[in-house]
Amino acid sequence: MPVSVDPSKDKKVAEADKKAITDAVEVPKDQPQPIDKQVKDDGAIVDGTGANVGKKVVVVEVTYPDGSKDKIEVPVRKEKDADKATPKVKDETTSGEVPVSVDPSKDKKSSRSRQKK
Repeated sequence: MPVSVDPSKDKKVAEADKKAITDAVEVPKDQPQPIDKQVKDDGAIVDGTGANVGKKVVVVEVTYPDGSKDKIEVPVRKEKDADKATPKVKDETTSGEVPVSVDPSKDKKSSRSRQKK
């Protein structure tokens, strides 16, 4: 989960990151759905455990309709420019083709061979 702070240096995620972190926690549709998901310890960035050893994580507490709770570690990393950018081809192309120009004086094929099909 990309966050705006640097987990290797900062001790907490930014307030703006908390919603994205809780939104990243999903429960399969055929299982009881949570009624609440909360970032624990005010968004403290901690070392992961179990499958997350070696990663920085934020703990989210999930509450179910019967009042039972689970805690899940959400791995976090510094957001990169590539996470925020969506490169695209300029609108000049309409069919996925890129227009090119050819200098006929440098074209080694004769114009007659280009016209054959």
